[in-house]
Amino acid sequence: MSVYRKSLKCRLSYLLLAGAAIILFLTAVFIHELNEHIDEITEYKCRETARAVMVSAAASAAEEIDGADYYVIEKDSKGSVTSVRADPAVTERLCLLLSEKIEEELDKLSQHGISIPIGTLMGSTLLSGKGSSISIDVTQLGVAETIPVCEVESAGINQTLLRMKILITVRIRAVLPDKYIDTESSYELPVCETLVVGDVPCTYFST
Repeated sequence: MSVYRKSLKCRLSYLLLAGAAIILFLTAVFIHELNEHIDEITEYKCRETARAVMVSAAASAAEEIDGADYYVIEKDSKGSVTSVRADPAVTERLCLLLSEKIEEELDKLSQHGISIPIGTLMGSTLLSGKGSSISIDVTQLGVAETIPVCEVESAGINQTLLRMKILITVRIRAVLPDKYIDTESSYELPVCETLVVGDVPCTYFST
């Protein structure tokens, strides 16, 4: 009887050791996969989040400044267009509004951070989006850049297309336990298109 009990204890010990070894192995694999993919996925998530912030801020700013004339078109006594220039006051107002809206959105982001499911961090397509989420703190680096760009192109005989857009750049930092991941994201915001019909203007002025 005592021999049987000793044999049973030995088997149980072996099973416990085997179980512990499997758990350690799976833990090591999990940590390896996590470390291998966390930088890439965190950077992608930051870019995606920053773009969403810029798009949201652009929509909000556009509502407040809707209907504004971004170009000043000057004509001579015959009604021919002599010059076209971007209205600096309107353009500056839009850029300031964009910066303010982006700051507001990034403040909210810094309070809540970003969440990434563990399955996504494992880098598996089957596990993507599944499992509990890991929260990562995010902070803004510097201020959002808003650069107005004016483009001029021919749109046919005696027709000129004036196009304005704002180049927005945002930099954010994801704070991981042992490192930082800095990400820069850009977004090109179309502002307006104006078609000038008539003789080609002699002069164009950008901002």
